[in-house]
Amino acid sequence: MSDQRRHRPQRALGGPGAGVPTRIFRILRSEIDNVLAFQELLGADQEVVVVRGSKPEDEDTFTLGPDLMAQLTRKREIMLAHWQDVASAELLKS
Repeated sequence: MSDQRRHRPQRALGGPGAGVPTRIFRILRSEIDNVLAFQELLGADQEVVVVRGSKPEDEDTFTLGPDLMAQLTRKREIMLAHWQDVASAELLKS
């Protein structure tokens, strides 16, 4: 099991309060899982199937930056850091 997979939130969906839609948590969870799966594929990308620039200036709509792994890790960290913020916002709506 990769080091990244050990630091995922548990699959328990929903929040501590009643009325929190589990759909949004499923979406968040799926997005985190997709990032992890993409990172694993990138790590095994010996043929460089996913085109990446050699310097940050090369990044555009069709060419990803050379620091793609770091960007994906940062995205995951931000999502995990604000996981409960989504629950709080949803509780305030209900």
